[in-house]
Amino acid sequence: MNAVTFVSQYESCKLLIDGLKSKSTKTVYAVHVSLFCKFHHTNPDELVKIKPDKLKDMTINYILE
Repeated sequence: MNAVTFVSQYESCKLLIDGLKSKSTKTVYAVHVSLFCKFHHTNPDELVKIKPDKLKDMTINYILE
């Protein structure tokens, strides 16, 4: 399963992916969302439920690793 297909199965990402015009942009966004989720053992639908401060910490940890 490619990254766009994987990410598109989640309600929280459908609008984002569908709204992008460029196939390469869709791929890049999907790859980064899927890698971020894999790193944190979560999925896009769960990410939208996390408080902003926690997401900030998760993002910093992801970048620094």
